[in-house]
Amino acid sequence: MTKIKVFIADDHKLFRAGVIELLRDETGLDVVGEASNGEDALKQIISWKPDIVLMDIDFGPGKEDEGIRLTQQITDIFEDNLRVIMLTMHDEPEYLVQAFEAGAKGYVLKEADPEKLMNTIREVHSGGVILSPQQADKIMKRFQRLRKDKISNELGELTEREREILHWVIKGASNQEIADTLGISEKTVRNRLSVIFSKLHVNNRTQAAQYAAKLGLDSKSV
Repeated sequence: MTKIKVFIADDHKLFRAGVIELLRDETGLDVVGEASNGEDALKQIISWKPDIVLMDIDFGPGKEDEGIRLTQQITDIFEDNLRVIMLTMHDEPEYLVQAFEAGAKGYVLKEADPEKLMNTIREVHSGGVILSPQQADKIMKRFQRLRKDKISNELGELTEREREILHWVIKGASNQEIADTLGISEKTVRNRLSVIFSKLHVNNRTQAAQYAAKLGLDSKSV
């Protein structure tokens, strides 16, 4: 049976030794190399061409995201011929997002059970992308926060009156209906709509309503 070739990149020698001992006792796995820094790791990875790289994120002071940078380099060079699993102490959603954007196929915390690491190695080697439900939830919550920030930034340029007009545009009210409701002239509505279109970078009321919908807004949320 062909063994899965594994390489370990981590700046802590004692931790590497423990993982190597663990993997060497596992059937079907073969540790082909190890490195404590990005430069040495990349050279060895190019030479050994392992199947799986277990990658730490933080390589010490001044190199807190060394593992992310190295993962991107490996992905650029090998594409899907070599797959990276982050093996790290960092559970922050920012690191999760950055790791998968860089090309990682799995994310395992150092506190995880050995069995989880073994299963992740095999699943990723088989072509899977491994993300726990908890990690997926953290990523989704981060994207939701970014989306809310985007909405806030986009609408932050609108005045209170412009927000009111946009509210009625989303509801499908005509210019005259908006004017009657707000107690202003139709000409004022038209002028304010032109300003709204400019701020939202759209050309007409239909696009303004569609843009608001794209941001996840409805007639009650403006």
